[in-house]
Amino acid sequence: MKTKELLRDPGFRNGFFVTPPNDPQGMPPALMCWPGASTPDWLLRQWNSTSDVAWSWMQEYGPKGFRWDTEGKSIRWTAGQSPTLELHMDGIAEYGGKLRAPDAPWAHLLIEQEFAQPTPLSTLKELRFVCETKVEPFRSNGDLRLENWHTAQWQAFITIQNREKGHPGYGDFLWFGIPFVDTRYAMPKRHTAGDTAGSGKFIYTPGGREYFTALDSYPYGEWVSLQRDILPMIDAGLTAAWKAGFLQKSRDRRLFAISSINLGWELTGPLVVGASLRNLSLMAVTDA
Repeated sequence: MKTKELLRDPGFRNGFFVTPPNDPQGMPPALMCWPGASTPDWLLRQWNSTSDVAWSWMQEYGPKGFRWDTEGKSIRWTAGQSPTLELHMDGIAEYGGKLRAPDAPWAHLLIEQEFAQPTPLSTLKELRFVCETKVEPFRSNGDLRLENWHTAQWQAFITIQNREKGHPGYGDFLWFGIPFVDTRYAMPKRHTAGDTAGSGKFIYTPGGREYFTALDSYPYGEWVSLQRDILPMIDAGLTAAWKAGFLQKSRDRRLFAISSINLGWELTGPLVVGASLRNLSLMAVTDA
């Protein structure tokens, strides 16, 4: 067996390109990095946020770290043998102390990377997703009654995309989810549906207990490790998408490849949240 790390700079040592909250067409991204960094491999996305972290000053964070803060968010990175990234959001500030309407857009704080050479599913024996994450206890504005659409989700998504140029279904894709926390539940629930945030593509997210098999609830404030071969679940996601009427021009597993990853917060209500991430890996296992 042969293994290959698919992520470039999994420790975020070279920082991020940062796109603005509304990502105007043609506007170049800002640069968020620290002394000694080279060209970033990651994008930092802040969709629908009310503040732009690219306009904040870099500050020292502890003896080996740096941070950027706005009223609604904070990004922190600490060097070391296992560099640690922290993403924090203040939903009370983001939503002005009010409740978001169910049909209104919601704030995101995500890291994202596209793969220059997508890895075909047909070449894989395993796809190992590995990370350690710690999610801080969350809080909300106690004067507001949260509805079911007011939550915070700390999660990763991998795109499974038709990469066969010239094929009628070229470019179509599936969102495959890896959930860590959904503040509504002890463990995130299974979710399969079309995306309502803009892409219209099918989302297939197994429940949290399918990943964290030894946990009944997520232990806030503690480091949690995840090591899982996600390839069988990706295959199940493709089958579910076809059954739901998606990817109809791409009904062959051999057309698909691993094309991108994003990870971070989707914040749909006035909650204050924070999480840390280290030792991230997406490892392809092949015959040769």
